[in-house]
Amino acid sequence: MASYITRLADVHGVTCSQLVFLLTGSRTLGNLNGCSGYAESTLLRLVSLTSRDELTYGTLVRFRAILSRNTTGSVVNHRRWCSACLREQMQEGTVLYDHLAWSISALENCAVHRTRLCGICAHCGARQPMCSSKKDWRLYCISCRSSLVRDDHPGSKSTSPLEEWRAAEVGELLSRDSLSHLPVDQIARAVRVLCLRFGHVRGVADQLHLNRSNLIRLTSENAARPTLDTLLKIAAGMRVSVAQLIDTPGEAARQGWLDVGEYQFSSKAHPRIPAGVRGALKRKLTRATSKLRPPSLASVCREVGVSVGYAQQVMPALVKRLSEARDVALVTQRSITSKLVKQAVEDAVHSTPPDGLSRKRLVLRMMKETGLPKRKLSAELRNFLLREPQSEHASERKLHELRSGPSSP
Repeated sequence: MASYITRLADVHGVTCSQLVFLLTGSRTLGNLNGCSGYAESTLLRLVSLTSRDELTYGTLVRFRAILSRNTTGSVVNHRRWCSACLREQMQEGTVLYDHLAWSISALENCAVHRTRLCGICAHCGARQPMCSSKKDWRLYCISCRSSLVRDDHPGSKSTSPLEEWRAAEVGELLSRDSLSHLPVDQIARAVRVLCLRFGHVRGVADQLHLNRSNLIRLTSENAARPTLDTLLKIAAGMRVSVAQLIDTPGEAARQGWLDVGEYQFSSKAHPRIPAGVRGALKRKLTRATSKLRPPSLASVCREVGVSVGYAQQVMPALVKRLSEARDVALVTQRSITSKLVKQAVEDAVHSTPPDGLSRKRLVLRMMKETGLPKRKLSAELRNFLLREPQSEHASERKLHELRSGPSSP
């Protein structure tokens, strides 16, 4: 839609910013190719004025039900172009325009010529804007006015199978009229399948080169919609097409493993869970439950080499038993520690000589002798002095002596 806005502004003799201000009342010229609220309001106003419904195919607004409103990760914020496509448009004598696929951030090559898309001027290195009112801005740099249509295109015609798969998936997605709402649990289900395959969310994030916090946010209770780049990476990780992931996620999770050529995951940092790990995890959890002081679930999973989420998914009953046993052990330990602290404080106070220590030194001595926590000893000593059956003046004097040392005669 950014390309159409530029041509429309040129015909009416106004700048792109002035035209957008007349349409939406906004003085900011934002990204018009994404699915943000800004692009949606501009598109609706433009369609109502021109009566051209085909303008919806120039943006990602028709996919706003399944994609995030954040344009970062779906479309780029600057212009990209294919020199071969622009040269063909000049030779045919047609109106110069930019393709929507050029602004998709997941694509690096032109789907027609398989050459690398240009994003900066080869002479000065300046990025080109999505819209401009300068003359011949599609063919010449807005900074140095050098030609953007280059014969020595830097792109190579040998594209990887993954890039070809992405181009085909994006082309199929853009050919659709619209998509219905994508339920939250569909993406969450896909991420859970990947977690079972790689062992944990961190492994999925590292293998697919995704942000870990964004991946966790997709599976939360109020899950956010994914960007187009994230959707492609999840589909590639499951070896299914984007259409299968959107339309029938359950069937895609069962079938999976669509061939996308030589696309392989790196297994250096987080290899897939080998055979026999499930049995080792079961034995470790069973032994940990029967111990007098059960270890935490995180330490058990760390020994086996799996994540806590994996253990909770494959063995929920054993995990629950371990959690209950650990809670009982912690309550018992706190009760025993409390009795030991009370006894240590009583013995220390009664055995302190008349020219005794300050309260701080007394606590340090008790901590050194008993090995009990300093915080608990200090709190118990304070409570003991307050509830000791003495006269008011004797209690204050004793508390003062333990705070500041023995009083002067």
